Amino acid sequence: MKSYTLLGLLALSISVNGAMAQIKNSKLVTVQISGNCGMCKSTIEKAGDVANESLVVWNSKTGEATLTYDSDKTSEEAILKRIALAGYDNERYLAPEETYAALHSCCQYDRTLQAEETGSKPAENQSQADSGEQHTAHEATASSSMSSFLTPYLRLKDALIAGDSKAANEATKKFDQALTALQAANFSKEEKAVWTSEQKKLQQATAGITAGKSIDAQRQAFDKLSRSLYTVLKASGPSEKLYYQHCPMYQDGKGAYWISRDTGIKNPYYGAQMLSCGKTVETL
Repeated sequence: MKSYTLLGLLALSISVNGAMAQIKNSKLVTVQISGNCGMCKSTIEKAGDVANESLVVWNSKTGEATLTYDSDKTSEEAILKRIALAGYDNERYLAPEETYAALHSCCQYDRTLQAEETGSKPAENQSQADSGEQHTAHEATASSSMSSFLTPYLRLKDALIAGDSKAANEATKKFDQALTALQAANFSKEEKAVWTSEQKKLQQATAGITAGKSIDAQRQAFDKLSRSLYTVLKASGPSEKLYYQHCPMYQDGKGAYWISRDTGIKNPYYGAQMLSCGKTVETL
């Protein structure tokens, strides 16, 4: 059995490498795509793959996908749009509700991702999607730009719930990239004033997380990040319903806050130790 498995893996590696070799002007990116199982893997990769143009390799354990594509023929956006229309949320686009609902029950993943580019599900056809992309490009607002914070922030929260320091650092790096990208957002006067006030605090908090030598040090910095992000989101108006939640026991009773998409409490400051400690104090 072991010999057969090794041969199978070798054959798969040769097949993937051969397909990649057929893609000219190749560009490689890594993104997150939601899904659960081997059936999801087959659907995701089939939707993204185009002979001599694009190749998708998705990991069902991590949700991470590697896209290799000919940059003269296609784009990351086009590949991820096809995958979303097949039923799978990703960093650029969300699957249509009816397509997600039609997935096999074992494939209906928890919908935790938010599309960073569109902030909404993809259009049902190409012309509508193209129109939506142009609208986003020309009429971006601080609100839609700030929504790009949510995916890495929520990954960071989940990493702290799991007590995974490495994953927390990786999510924080993504959050920092969103901070940099936000410089070009179109702010109103009020939003600009809040951003100017909170930008340094956000950067100091992320620096504290990456410099943290323990999961508790990361959690303390996460509280500062959450409070500052709350202020920013309140000023701009989030693009979806969010819940501002509070743990009264952390830091010797000083308490700590976090932002969640879910009404249920999953405490990032204690994790499994006291997972349900806390309550929602405000709906954004």
